Amino acid sequence: MRFQIKATNGPEDKAFTIDAVNERDAISKVKELGYQAYKVKGPKVKKSIPLDKIAWSLSIITIALIGGWIGFEMFTLASKEVSEQLSEEKEQTAPERADGLTGPQRNALRSAKQYLSISGFSRSGLIQQLSSDAGDGYRVTDATVAVDSLNVDWNEQAVRSAKQYLSISGFSCKGLIEQLSSNAGDGYTVSQATYGARQTSACK
Repeated sequence: MRFQIKATNGPEDKAFTIDAVNERDAISKVKELGYQAYKVKGPKVKKSIPLDKIAWSLSIITIALIGGWIGFEMFTLASKEVSEQLSEEKEQTAPERADGLTGPQRNALRSAKQYLSISGFSRSGLIQQLSSDAGDGYRVTDATVAVDSLNVDWNEQAVRSAKQYLSISGFSCKGLIEQLSSNAGDGYTVSQATYGARQTSACK
């Protein structure tokens, strides 16, 4: 490499053009000539980036890209899990009794609730009321599904029916049980009818 060097030996300044391996070598050569260099100008050399630094930078970029991809995948998975969890919670909080009912069955269910809000009914009596031509005229299958979808204490319904009969007419304990349990009456089971009658003054 060629260096432009300004040097002095005291009384005299002089400019030298020296070919040398590096700046230190050029200064040394001027010194051998009895001059002290005070300004050195060498060729401009483009600094090269060491390969190890290039490899290190590429590693950092690769890690960052992988980290970003993993983060995106984790975010996607988390979003999917949250979505599934919300969907499950929505299904769990939905009214279970309304699941799977057809339109006619839903209507029969509404009618059944209206009847129960007015009077006591046995299971068979309520199905008959909903499905008979003199009643609501629903199909027996729709009426049955509707009634069975209700959460009803039939013993308590028998108590209601027994008290309603006694509010109209007098009954013996046996006669009240027969009225509640007969097919021509309310259609409660004998067990339900007995329970209902015994909760009234007719059997006490």
